[in-house]
This record gives sequence, C-alpha cells and structure tokens, in this order.
Amino acid sequence: SEVVEEELAQWFLKITAYADRLLRNLETIDWIEKVKIAQRNWIGRSEGALIRFPLQNFPLQNEVAIFTTRPDTLFGATFVVVSPELAKQWFDRGWHPAESVRTYVADALARRKGAEEGREKSGAFSGIYAVNPANQEKLPVWISDYVLAGYGTGAIMAVPAHDARDFEFARKFKLPVKMVICPNYPEPKCPILEEALEAEGFLVGSGKFSGMKSEEAKRAVTETVGGEWQTRFRLRDWLISRQRYWGPPIPLIFCEKCKKQVEHLKSQEPNSKELKKLNKGELENPGWFAVSESNLPVVLPHLEDFRPTGKGASPLASVASFMKAKCPRCGGAARREADVSDTFLDSAWYYLGYLMASKRWKAKMGSPEFKRLARRWLPVDQYIGGAEHSVLHLLYVRFVAMALHEWGTIQFEEPFPSFRAHGLVIKDGAKMSKSKGNVVNPDVYLEKFGADALRMYLMFLAPFEQGGDFRDAGILGVTRFLERVWRFVVDREDAMPKKEPDAELDRIMHRTIKKVTEDIEALRYNTGVSALMIALNEIEKRDTVGKDTMAAFLKLLAPFAPHSTEELWFRLNGSKRSSSKCKSIHREPWPTYDPKKVKSETVTIAVQVNGKLRGTVSMERGASEDAVKSAALRDERVAAHVSGRQIRKTIFVPDRIMNFIV
Repeated sequence: SEVVEEELAQWFLKITAYADRLLRNLETIDWIEKVKIAQRNWIGRSEGALIRFPLQNFPLQNEVAIFTTRPDTLFGATFVVVSPELAKQWFDRGWHPAESVRTYVADALARRKGAEEGREKSGAFSGIYAVNPANQEKLPVWISDYVLAGYGTGAIMAVPAHDARDFEFARKFKLPVKMVICPNYPEPKCPILEEALEAEGFLVGSGKFSGMKSEEAKRAVTETVGGEWQTRFRLRDWLISRQRYWGPPIPLIFCEKCKKQVEHLKSQEPNSKELKKLNKGELENPGWFAVSESNLPVVLPHLEDFRPTGKGASPLASVASFMKAKCPRCGGAARREADVSDTFLDSAWYYLGYLMASKRWKAKMGSPEFKRLARRWLPVDQYIGGAEHSVLHLLYVRFVAMALHEWGTIQFEEPFPSFRAHGLVIKDGAKMSKSKGNVVNPDVYLEKFGADALRMYLMFLAPFEQGGDFRDAGILGVTRFLERVWRFVVDREDAMPKKEPDAELDRIMHRTIKKVTEDIEALRYNTGVSALMIALNEIEKRDTVGKDTMAAFLKLLAPFAPHSTEELWFRLNGSKRSSSKCKSIHREPWPTYDPKKVKSETVTIAVQVNGKLRGTVSMERGASEDAVKSAALRDERVAAHVSGRQIRKTIFVPDRIMNFIV
C-alpha cells in the first residue's frame, strides 16, 4: 500500500507534567543503571535561555523566540536557522518567499521520512534577517532540515565556532565563524579553529562579559538581553490513540451542538455559570465529554472484518450502531471516539488489575477494599523484564502510578522499587528468530529431558542479566547431575543416619547454604547451581551421609528442580505422596547456616622476609606461631631467602602474616 502522511486529531496523556518527578525519582529506586541512563536521556532535562531575536523585512511577526543551552555563546551567533516545519507554518499564515525557498521546504519535509544521520547539510536562505540582541548585528535567517521542529522552538541561533553541526553548515555555505569561547584567557592563547570548540571556557570578543567563565556568563548574558531562564525536557506527551480494532475504545463522546455552545460561551460569556460546570478537559476540547462511569467499560462490538480500510480512520468508525451515542451533557445525538488506546496503557497498570480481577477479591479500583489490598500487596517487591522496554513500558508504568498516587488511589509513587533486566537466550551465536530458523522449541526438551532439566539449564547456562547461548551439551550436563541426585537418594534412602557424621561435610553444607541463599537473592542462579554441583561431588565421596544433610541439599535444589525434589523429599522421609505425615518440600522452612561453621578451617598466611612477600603457607585457623614458623621454613621459596642468614626476629600476625627479619 502507498504510505501517505496525514494530520489526525488524537488523544495524548500529559506525561510531560511529570517529567521532573520521573527524573528525580530515578535516584530513589533500585533499578539497573542501563535502564536509568536510558530514561534520563529520554526525558532529557536541559536548562537554558529563551531569547527573542527581532526580525527585519518579515510581515508575519516582529521576532522569533529561540531556546539555547549556551547563551554564553550569544556574541558568536552569525546566522539563524529555522526548521522546514516552522517555515511551512509561515507559508500557511501567508508568507510568500522566493519559489526556490518553497521548493527546498517541500523537498526537506519529504526527506524527513528517510534517515537523518550522515546526511549532507542542506539549506536555503529565506531572505529574512534577525537582529542579535547582544550586539545588534544582522543575522541571515536560513531554513535547514538539520534543525528539528520538536527541539526548542524549531529555530536556533547558529554559533559555528562552538557547535559541530553549525560549523559544518557554515563551511558549506561560506558563512562567518566567530570564536567567542576560549579554553584559556587572555585571547592571544586561543587556538585557530579547524573544528568547532564545544567545550566551555572563558568568554572572548563578548563585550563586558569577556574574561568571564562560561558557566557564570550564561545567566548574566540572559538577563542582559532580557531573556528568560527555563528548564526544558526532550520528553513529549504520550500519544495513546490507535486507529485499529483491537484495544479498549477511548471512552469519550463528541457532541457538535455542545461544541458550538461552549465555543460561543467562551468567546461571549466567559464567566457564565454553564462554563463553570465544565471541567478543564471539557473547556480545552469543546464538545468532548467522558463516558459516565456507570456506562463503563465501553465494549468492542463484534466485527467480522476488522482490517484497516485505508481511509485513515479506525475500523470502529464504520460501525453505525457503535458510533451512535447520547451526549452526557445535553442528552442529544452524539458520536463516540472511534480510536482505541495504545496497548502500553494497559500494561502500565496491569499489576493493579490482579487485585481487581481476582475471583477472591474483585475489588473496584479506588474502593476501600482495593486500597487495603494495595497496602498489603504493593508496591511490587522486585520486577523483572526486558531492557528493550526502558523508555516505553518502564517509563509509562511509573507515570501512571504517579498519577494514581496523586488522586489518592494508591499509596505509592513508584510501582517497582527494584527492577532487573534479564538477558537473552540465543542459539548458535544469534538471537532466536523464525527467519533464522534457530528457535528452540521447549516442548522437545520437556519431552526428552523433563521440565526440571530444562528449567535448571536455563538458570545455569549464563549470568541471569547477560543471557547466553543454548547448547544441547549443556542440558545433558544438567540432566546427568539431576540423575546423580536421584540415584544417591533412592539408593541410600533407608540407610541414612539422622545426623551428619562427617564434620567436614557438615561445614561444606553450611557454606553451600550460605552461597546458594545469597546467589538466589542476587539473581546469580548460575553460580548457585554450580555450588550445588560442587556440594554433590563432596556428598558422593562419603560412604555415609546424614539425612539432615540430604534434606538441606534437596531444599536448596527445590527452587531449581521443583518436581524431582518433591518426589525425592517424600522418599527421604519414608512417606507416600498421599501421607499426611510429610508436607511438600516447598512448604518447608528454608535451610539456615551456622556462621561459625561457614568460616574456612584453613587460612592462607603470607610469609615475608624483611617485609617482602616470599611465599605463602596454608594452615589451620588459629595455628600457633611455632607451627606457622616451622611450615614457612619448609617452603623452598622462603628457605632460599633465609638459608645461611641469621633470623634476628619474627613478626607474627595470627592467621595472616609471618615476617622473618634476617
């Protein structure tokens, strides 16, 4: 189908009103830094000055407003550039420039649909001049597609000496380059520019501001030229309108009669009682009213053919029975909004839906019961998802929570105090996709190896936050491990003493409990599994293993292999699954460790000769000075530095250092 560009009236949520709060709260939540950086950049907070440049020989307006983050470079502005979109607005308002200017703007707007990066700078001189308010110099006004309509006001002051894009444009069109920021002061030390100097420094060639540091000059220059200091954001309001069938219809109704009446009252009787009955949204969008709460939700009508029509309208617009509605204000004939909402709007509050949709609760949002449940269950302790949602779902869900908190619906601003992003499971070095033919069908592995083996392998194959390559050899290794656990318990279930007879194995298990517990809490599943494999190696070396040791081992393994450990748990306790004597392993308390037994029984002691490290010895913790001295002198590396020399003194720090002074 041919792609055409159309302007549509659509609905937005005002996320920009929360930009500062969304940015500020990033400092208070435990999220991975990669996602925080993405949100900071997307919100894009910048401070700068709004400066007005008078215009000459331009019939439509006397000045153009320009936002800049570098007002300290104002004396270096040598031309002004406006976006093609702003120029088009001027055309629509009655500006008639040279035909070459109109042609350039049309071509530039058409090019907007293509890639912007790496494109050679292009432009057209408008024939208009602006006046620099700092020094009254005349600046030619150019039109170029390197200026974006959505940035600032759609117009920039070009300072080629201190902006790379302006520098490139000035070189191409032979426009002046005037240096006004120098890394050093005074002026004679300034370098000759071969490229834009974008760093801050000291002002030069800037009248009374010369010699001042850039940061100090920004506000001073702004005040002098009558500018306005502002905080701006890159973030734009969230467009939620979608012209498709699937999705919740936007619950709004339009009445033409009310639109005319409201517009008339706003212009003729702005203080009328009728206007005071309307809310802010109804005043800003005359004729539009929310569907009453008693008529929610608006349910999708059944459509046999819900494909787009190619007419730029939602499929719902063609369903007369759906579109026909009664105006909530006057009761007259009206029409529904035909657009449905963005799916990201649903996913921005779905975690609250669990409290509303549960058969047990069915709590209406905002009700006392809902608030009670929200206090009990929310905010979510830890949220796990994909980093690809950094500036979409993960930003929208924070915004919606802030709005609901502002209304008093929920007791928290941040829905997910902790967030971690999972890595990707890849195959043959590439992301799984149908087009590459490398998708792993889990059903095949469930059938061949069982759910526990597949589950455990996915946790073992790589660090959780990095992801890794799925290999059949890896799942075979995990399968063999689970088979060894099964055989060990089944073969010895009737011959295990209650308590662990081996003190060393007891210490190993306490260290394993500590390691696996901490690894699960930190999402280090792969190293937790590795610790269990090491522990099994030690267990298998013993002829006799205590039942309490195997019980602790199975509990540690249970989160990774829930099915096989459940079966083994009943075997270990000599009960059948139906027996009331033994409860599920997943309802058992988690194993705890004795801090005293976690400490290593052997320590590595550094051996020095005259303060220089010459070797190390491994000793039992708490070994005496004589024992450490004797072991150290038997070390060949130490003996080489001591042999034939008199030991005048020994300095001994228990469990850490033995230093021979010779």
